[in-house]
Amino acid sequence: MRYCTNCGQRLNSSAEVCWKCGHAFSSEEAASAGDVDDAIRSSILVTTGDVEKEYEIIGPIYFQVSNKGLFSSQLGQLKAVYAERIESMRAKGQIGEPRADWGFLYGEWSAGQSDFEAAFYIAVQELQKRAAYLGADAVVHMRQDIDLDTHGFQFFYLQMYGTAVRYSAYREGTQ
Repeated sequence: MRYCTNCGQRLNSSAEVCWKCGHAFSSEEAASAGDVDDAIRSSILVTTGDVEKEYEIIGPIYFQVSNKGLFSSQLGQLKAVYAERIESMRAKGQIGEPRADWGFLYGEWSAGQSDFEAAFYIAVQELQKRAAYLGADAVVHMRQDIDLDTHGFQFFYLQMYGTAVRYSAYREGTQ
């Protein structure tokens, strides 16, 4: 599967010209046909409800992340990958500033309660990436679950899942 680098339209892998915008692909674009770039991923709608378009169900998609680990965690590694975007969102006030954790003053060891917003952002980005790999246009009925592990240190586990769908109108135009 391939996407138009000009308008983001999903195309079959042998397409040399986008049927929607007429963009002709260069040899470099042909070599990167399997990559999912930020523009395509961010065009995928993630919603907790339904969409008012006809669609076909591709299947469930799932992502989980945890801040468990004293020296390194999956969340810490993903925060490094998304650091530039997270800082940009913080500058715009879309994600809160990291806060100091003072729980140790009253006998509670904790790790990263201020990471919930960043974890949510990363999980949505990862759902969009997985949906793009499946050729989806949206993720509907997204749900999340946060579990706290309060034994010793306080860690959290975030699971996010939904149903990847493809709009029917695209299917008619690409076949």
